[in-house]
Amino acid sequence: MFYCSMNAKVTESLYIPDVYEELLKFEADGKLVVLRYNEQSAERQNELVDFIAKGIIHEKFYVDNESKKEFMKKRFPKSWEKAEMLR
Repeated sequence: MFYCSMNAKVTESLYIPDVYEELLKFEADGKLVVLRYNEQSAERQNELVDFIAKGIIHEKFYVDNESKKEFMKKRFPKSWEKAEMLR
């Protein structure tokens, strides 16, 4: 993971219509390593489910935004179920 520890000025932006497709291109070119969920250990998968569930609660994806709610329920069902139990 790379990040800047101080403020950085944005000098250019580029609209990317399909970010997932673009990430796959970077992966194919060897510019990005993708750690896929189903390739992780059971312990790591559980950590990821917990992490996403906490994000669902913190960002309140279940309140006043039906499209976000349905996206999270569909794409992250285990995390959604856990978030429902925790909130």
